[in-house]
Amino acid sequence: MRLMFRLLKNPMFMIGSLFIFVLFLSSVGYYVLKDDVIPVIKLLQDKNGEFIMHPYSPLNYPPFGTDHFGRPLLNLIIVGTKYTLGIAFVVAFLRLFLSSIIGVFLGMFLSKWKKWIASVVDPTNYFPATLLAYFILVWILIYSKPYGTENTYTLFDHYLLFVIVFTLIAIPTISVLVMNETDRIMKKEFMEGVKVLGAGKGKMVRKHLMPFLIPQFFIIFLRELIQVLLLLAHLGLLRIFVGGFDVMKDMFDDSRPYSISNEWSGLLGLWWEFIWAGYPWITAVPVLFFTLTILAAKMTLIGFEQEYGQVFTAPKVKRKPLDRTNKVPTKQDFKPITVHFNRKKSVNE
Repeated sequence: MRLMFRLLKNPMFMIGSLFIFVLFLSSVGYYVLKDDVIPVIKLLQDKNGEFIMHPYSPLNYPPFGTDHFGRPLLNLIIVGTKYTLGIAFVVAFLRLFLSSIIGVFLGMFLSKWKKWIASVVDPTNYFPATLLAYFILVWILIYSKPYGTENTYTLFDHYLLFVIVFTLIAIPTISVLVMNETDRIMKKEFMEGVKVLGAGKGKMVRKHLMPFLIPQFFIIFLRELIQVLLLLAHLGLLRIFVGGFDVMKDMFDDSRPYSISNEWSGLLGLWWEFIWAGYPWITAVPVLFFTLTILAAKMTLIGFEQEYGQVFTAPKVKRKPLDRTNKVPTKQDFKPITVHFNRKKSVNE
């Protein structure tokens, strides 16, 4: 409770968490109120009465302009927010949940094999997660409509596939992290006392181990949330989209691809070409929201780490500074001491 009250007063934690919460809530609210219907802006006219072709710049249609289909970019971003953040939340939670079970088990029962397990898992950290996910997903999705000729996967299948792949590629690394933390706590003096008193493994985990691990789990969750958002952005540039994409005709009867779910990685990948086409603000919009969301998650992480360190770290003892002056003592620095001896008289006296 003390940590919770301190977090509510931490500006870094509150700004970051509120930004993510409001962004996600606005996307859900848009679905409830408008059923994710995105309006198409009609052609605008300039001062001379001539029609202006899409896409519109933020100056012609604030705040972010429109895409080549005449749809407002802000509406597209809001619609895709719940899919992007939803997948990030689910994957980060599953990574943490599965890895915590494996890591605690390894730290409790297989601590003697800790070095061997770490030596096997550590080399995988040097292989980019983006390339690993890319190779797996391309191999699986090669027969689906966006990559081949047959649509063998539904939209839900795409989401489930991404969640499974994103989760599995990170479990070994996080499991080793939890294993090392569990082994460190089990070697503390109070845990040795708990063992001497005869506590079972289950009680040791619930009563003594989890209070130390739960704050660490929240930190791991925020870090994995950031990693999943970065992974989505990278795969979007490689044209691997969570919801896939389809082709439809724009206002000028030209066939163009579009994102089915409007999640941010799909928008980023499909709009990347507009950097070279003279419409850089279209590409900048998903980049902006990816950046702001990652920064918000990082602010939440920094705020939590600050308050966690204040609550669970022992207070520092203030010590008086030592007098390091090289002063040579003089005669006046010494005071005479007078000692009075009261001798008891003997019996013969």
